[in-house]
Amino acid sequence: MGRRKRGRSLDPAGLTVIAALAGLCFMAVCGGVFAALIRFVLGDMHFAGFLGGAAVFAGGYAGAYLSGKLRRRRGILSGVTCAALMYVIASAAELLIFRHILSAKNLLLLLIAGIAGGVFGVNSKRPGWLRNQ
Repeated sequence: MGRRKRGRSLDPAGLTVIAALAGLCFMAVCGGVFAALIRFVLGDMHFAGFLGGAAVFAGGYAGAYLSGKLRRRRGILSGVTCAALMYVIASAAELLIFRHILSAKNLLLLLIAGIAGGVFGVNSKRPGWLRNQ
């Protein structure tokens, strides 16, 4: 009888931090793409608030999806934790740069995206390098 090779055990807190940073990077990329869309295609600032909210939602969803996909359990909790961590990191960065924190509506938007992304991430297909954990 052969011995089953166990994969590396990944720390849940470390996974949440990695997922939150990935979500913030995705949020920044979406913000850049939407800024270019406003500048070169639309030409006016009427949709800036909507597209900014869409970038926040997309980044929160992506980070929580990754967190839920890597942890494979408790999707709502992992999504909310990842979204809250993203809010704390983004608020700290904005406090250092602009001297104010993000609004509560951004927190609510991140939490809703985090719940959705965490649940969908847990229920998604498991990656090949995580199968035996």
